[in-house]
Amino acid sequence: MTAEQTWFRAGTDIRDINYQLRNVRGTDVSLLEAGNDIIGGTVQVQGPGSVTLSTGRDVYGQALSITTTGNRSFDGNNRPIVGTDIRGLPEQGASISVMAGLQDKRPSYDAFIAAYLDPSRVAAMPAYLTTTLPDGTLVPFYLTDRSEERDGQHKLLRFGLVSFIEEKTGETLSPLEAWARFQSLPELVRHAFVNRVYMQELREAGRDQLTPDSKGRPLNGGYNRGYAAIAALFPGEGWKGDVLGQSLTLRTMAGGGIEVLAPGGGLQVAALGAAIGDGQGLVALGPGDISVFVKKSVTVNRSRVLTFGGGDETLWATLGDIDAGRGAKTARVPSAPEVATSVDAVTRVQERADISGSGIGTIIGFAGVVQGDVDLVAPEGTVNAGDAGIRVAGNLNLAALHVLNAANIEVGGLSKGVPVIEAPNIGGLAEAGNTAGAAAQQAAPPQQRANEPSSVIIVEFLGFGGGDGEEERPRKREQRSQNPDSAVQIVGAGNLSSGALQRLTADERKRVVPASSDDGLVH
Repeated sequence: MTAEQTWFRAGTDIRDINYQLRNVRGTDVSLLEAGNDIIGGTVQVQGPGSVTLSTGRDVYGQALSITTTGNRSFDGNNRPIVGTDIRGLPEQGASISVMAGLQDKRPSYDAFIAAYLDPSRVAAMPAYLTTTLPDGTLVPFYLTDRSEERDGQHKLLRFGLVSFIEEKTGETLSPLEAWARFQSLPELVRHAFVNRVYMQELREAGRDQLTPDSKGRPLNGGYNRGYAAIAALFPGEGWKGDVLGQSLTLRTMAGGGIEVLAPGGGLQVAALGAAIGDGQGLVALGPGDISVFVKKSVTVNRSRVLTFGGGDETLWATLGDIDAGRGAKTARVPSAPEVATSVDAVTRVQERADISGSGIGTIIGFAGVVQGDVDLVAPEGTVNAGDAGIRVAGNLNLAALHVLNAANIEVGGLSKGVPVIEAPNIGGLAEAGNTAGAAAQQAAPPQQRANEPSSVIIVEFLGFGGGDGEEERPRKREQRSQNPDSAVQIVGAGNLSSGALQRLTADERKRVVPASSDDGLVH
C-alpha cells in the first residue's frame, strides 16, 4: 500500500500481487513493468493520473483485476461509501493502460512524435495529418481538438493536445503553447498521450476505409493509414505476447480510460466457458474511452467491453477477428443512486450506472451522458456480434472483411459497414402460399366417403426370372392365408371372398379366376 505514485520493475515476473496504490497529481503514473510476465493479482488505484502495466511477454492469470476509484471507495452496488472521501484528491479517477509482448524493446515514441506531433515537421506530413489555425498557421492535426453538438450536448470527436494538457495540468493553452508545455511533461505522461493519438489514428483509418475518395478508392489510403501508424510506433516483427484472462477485470469507477496494446498478440477478456462475476470485463462506469489494439483477435466470450459514462470504443485487430462473445444480454449489476447531504441540509441524489449486459458497446448509463461511438476494425478478419451483441448509443463504424450476426447489432445513431438485413416479403410469401395451396388442392386425390366400399389392390407376379438363361420351371402355387374381413385383398395370397370378387371387373375375373374348386371358394 502506497500513498504516492509507485513503480514496480522486475527482470522476470510479477506474480499474484495485491497492491493498493495512490496517485496524487494528474501527471502521476504508477507503473508495473515485468521483463517476462505479469500473472494474476489485484491492483486498486486511488487518485488521478494513470496506472500502466508493461510486459516483455504476456499478461495473464486465472483472475487479474485492476480498478481505479478516484477519491473514494465503492460498495458492491457501485455506490460510494459515505465517509471514504480522500481530501485533496480530485474526483477524476486514473486511466488504465496494459501493454504486452514488448520482447525487451520499446515502442518508437520519439519517431511517432516526430511524424505526427512536431510542428517543425508539419511540411513533411501528409495533408490528412495537418490543419490550419484561424490565424492561418499550419499545425499537426492532433495538436487541436474537434467537437460537435449532439442533442444539445458537447461531444468531443478528436482528443488533441490542448485537451490533454488541460486534463493533466488544468491549463487552457493554444495548440502551439500546448506543444511547448508537452515537452516539459514526464516521459511516461508523454507516452500516454502518444497512445491516445495512436488509437485515434487507427480509428480514422477504419473510417477512411469506409469512405471513398473522388476516384472511388478508400479516403487517405484507408487501412494503409493505419498500417503507417503501426509501423511508426511498433516497427518490425519482433513483438510477441498476449493479454489473456480467465476472467479479466479492467474497471474505472470515477472516470478514466482503458487501453490494451498487444502489437504481436491478442486479447482474451474471458476464457471459453468461464463463469464471469458481476461487473467483470473491460468496463468504464464514468467518463472514459476503451481502446484496444492487437495483431491477432479480440475475444470476449461471456464477458463484456462496455462504457456507461459517454466514452467511445475503438477496437483494431490487424490480422484477426473481433468477437463480441456469447454472454447473456440480461446480465445486470444494479447500482444504487448516490445520496449526499451537505452541511446546509441540501440533499443531492445522483444516478450511477448499472453494469448491464455483455458483449461490446457504449451504453447511456444515467441521465446526461453523451452518446458514445464504436469503431471496430478488422482488415483481414471478421466482426462477429455473437449472442451477446453490439450495442451503440452513438455512431457505429465496422471495417472488416466479414460481418456476422448483424441482426444482433443495435445502433442509436448513424452506422457504416453494417450489412443491410432485408425484411422478408410477407406479401410475396402469402401469395406463394396461396398458390401452392390451390395447386395442392387440385392435385390432391378425392377423399373417400364413409359409405363408399373399400378399394381392392391387385398385385400380379409375372415371374421370378432364370439366372442361368433357362426357362424357369412352373412353381406350385402356395396356399397362403388372408383375412377375409380386411379392406385389402391380395390376389394369390389366399382366398378371395365373394364380396371382393364382385368388386372386380369382368375382364379381371377372367384373368385371375380361371375356375371354381370343389370347396365352393374362388382361388
